Amino acid sequence: MGISDVIGLLKEVQSLAQDIKSKPLNDAIVNLQESVIGVGNDYLELEEKYNKLRKRVETSDNVYLDDDGFVCEKGKKSKYCPKCWNKDRKISLMPKHGIETFASQEVDKPYAFECAGCGWIVYSSKKDL
Repeated sequence: MGISDVIGLLKEVQSLAQDIKSKPLNDAIVNLQESVIGVGNDYLELEEKYNKLRKRVETSDNVYLDDDGFVCEKGKKSKYCPKCWNKDRKISLMPKHGIETFASQEVDKPYAFECAGCGWIVYSSKKDL
């Protein structure tokens, strides 16, 4: 039985109560109707939140880290920032061309790709993605 069924049942009860002509009973029924409508609104709000969370989980199933640490989506060639994904679940596109770091002693991968959104740097042995 859904919220609309309950509201319909309350309307039926209210029409029966009018035959009895009891003001306290009618007032109680009106209060009950208002409460049911409030529960219905809460339900719609929760359903919206549930759908958003479900979409996030479904997106997570299509996302993985490649060997260099870039976030990738299955079936797509673009590379994304791992920090933006891990922090906010946002897909922030990384540049297609790396910058040579000239710090080969410190980093074993000579090309740096900096996220325009957050500034996170991912190092790669490839100059171009």
